[in-house]
Amino acid sequence: MYVLRITDVDGDGYTLHHSEAAAIEELAQQTDRELTDEQMQRFRSRQYIAVTDDWGRRLSLSLAPDGISTAKQYSALVRAYGARECGVETQADIDLLNQFGW
Repeated sequence: MYVLRITDVDGDGYTLHHSEAAAIEELAQQTDRELTDEQMQRFRSRQYIAVTDDWGRRLSLSLAPDGISTAKQYSALVRAYGARECGVETQADIDLLNQFGW
């Protein structure tokens, strides 16, 4: 699974894709441009790429952690991670982070 994260002034949005091709296609549609050969090479070597579109949104594409099956689940994991980093995590956050080895 691959996760596309779109960061805008309104916050972050996530979409999950079952294949690399589908994820790259969605990234291209969102930015109105294809990834360059250099960007594709960087993505394939690191399994991560971040680009900025013409509207100032930051779009990043990466592998989703094993066990993630929905965008909602990934979003909850990211929120739990942020809470832990800020020192305001709940037991549910800790349990979720432990479940995915974060």
